[in-house]
Amino acid sequence: MKIDSFRPKKLDRCLGRVYNIPMKPIPLPPDAKLIHKQNGDTYAYFKYPYWDKEKKYSSSNKLYIGKLDDTGLLIPNLYYKNILSKNEVIRPKEYQNLMQRTNSLYNQDPIQSVDFISTNEWDQGAQAKYYGAIYLLEQIAKITGVDEDLAIAFPESYKQLLSIAYYSIITEGRPLYRYESFFKNHELPFNKNLTSPALSLLFAHAITEERKAKFVQLQIIRRQDEEYLYYDTTTISSYSECILSAKWVRNKNEEHLPQINIAMLAGEKSFLPVYYRMLPGNTADVSTLEKLIKDVEFLKVNITKFILDRGFFSAKNLYLLYEKNIDFIIAAKRNLKFLESYTKKAQQILLSNETNIDRFCDKLKVFYITEPIKWEYKFTQRTEKGITHERHHYDMYIHMYYNPIRRASEDLKFRTELNKTIEAVKNNYTLSKEQGIISKNYLYITNSVDGSPPDVKLNKDTIKQRSDDCGFFVLLSNNNESATDTLKLYRHRDLIEKSFGNLKDRLAIRRTEVHSDDALESKLFISFLSLVFISYIDKQMKNNSLYDQMTLIELIDNLDIIKICKYPGKKVHFTEVTEKQRELYRKMSVEPIA
Repeated sequence: MKIDSFRPKKLDRCLGRVYNIPMKPIPLPPDAKLIHKQNGDTYAYFKYPYWDKEKKYSSSNKLYIGKLDDTGLLIPNLYYKNILSKNEVIRPKEYQNLMQRTNSLYNQDPIQSVDFISTNEWDQGAQAKYYGAIYLLEQIAKITGVDEDLAIAFPESYKQLLSIAYYSIITEGRPLYRYESFFKNHELPFNKNLTSPALSLLFAHAITEERKAKFVQLQIIRRQDEEYLYYDTTTISSYSECILSAKWVRNKNEEHLPQINIAMLAGEKSFLPVYYRMLPGNTADVSTLEKLIKDVEFLKVNITKFILDRGFFSAKNLYLLYEKNIDFIIAAKRNLKFLESYTKKAQQILLSNETNIDRFCDKLKVFYITEPIKWEYKFTQRTEKGITHERHHYDMYIHMYYNPIRRASEDLKFRTELNKTIEAVKNNYTLSKEQGIISKNYLYITNSVDGSPPDVKLNKDTIKQRSDDCGFFVLLSNNNESATDTLKLYRHRDLIEKSFGNLKDRLAIRRTEVHSDDALESKLFISFLSLVFISYIDKQMKNNSLYDQMTLIELIDNLDIIKICKYPGKKVHFTEVTEKQRELYRKMSVEPIA
């Protein structure tokens, strides 16, 4: 089931199923319309046209009356059954009354108002359910504090949310309409089945902004003083234009779809995501840092260490980091005005065979040099007295690195793209974004009057400058860590790229399949919750070289076959646990099942 397929005005369509009220099948009314769902169910509804006085156009409402059984007969829902018992014809006024009665249910606690369908087989006889992978995830929840933080933020529904997250991880993000069959075979924290209406109510009411913020706050507090936090953004595509955050901009995934940005923080030592936020698809990375810091301050937590890539670099952002007393490591361009004199001098030193021998790090495969400077920020503001100008000075370290292998690789790539651009210009081909930049900065193009191919000449000065810059890169920092330690920390930022990859691929969120902002927010929270577990497993697998033997999902499958067995009047026990399975638990820093 898609999590946005349930709305308050459509609650009546499945009330008979939610409240477990048996219904006798009846012939389908001749004027009823049908809608087919992905899980194979077919629902029937009446369609009522009406004139919308506010919007000034005609529209229509749907009144769901039940679903079809295997023989094509209608199983009426509760409201339709009551109307049939009174031998009444449903008219628009009655329909409005039904809507009011439906909406009145939402004044109750939505989680408590739904009678989740429960399996009572545990009480009736012996049962055996898969539990090995669930056990691993439960132990990870304790290690990371997810279970404790989730119970505080979502006291009524944390077991349901954990169960859904475990389902998403083990099934690699399969649609939620398959949850029921998964529940029947697995021992989950929430021991009642979550039907489609129950899941919809859960997502609509339990996952609120306040509760999500509380959970994120508790997770950040666990790691704020221990480690640097990597910050980055990624994009996901949307099939729906109804989502307000989905914007038609140049899609980074090269898909003809509107996109949404997701910002995320991940811990440098724990490798765990601690924060996320959905952004409009047309939001530039450089403009998101200030909002991030405001969000964190609103959560009343104190973040002291950031690692950022070049996309977040601006003088305003640097000033903001200094003013908030945040330690930072950020990549920068060499041609910035305040860096130019330092980087030219550093480049000459690093290219000198006589002086660079002691500046080489064998492990990182780079030459390096560090230069402490005083960075000046000119601050202009409007006051009652007029415009004032201030100058602020801050201590900063410039770390410059040079990699000869990278130099050759970057120069070869640039020359190849340059030749492709020249060919495209001469043949009047459509230029890609990168080719457009190359043609503007490195070529002189003169269009002919008679329609012959344009005349293309090389801008030798800018091409030489670009070639000279290949192999060099700069990191700026406001702490006194060495150049090698700074680079090690920065290179670890690929963990957040890994987190984005897991989010898109393992949890199947590369493209949203929902049609409202609320539904997307709920899906993102479940995915973020699941990502904490996947990131923990991924880190342990890397530390123990398990990727040489199996994939992450193969590890989960290896453990998932362990069953928990319950017999009336007897102690719970588990099926055989092999030595290989015990070793996998240990490598996850988890005590094996007894």
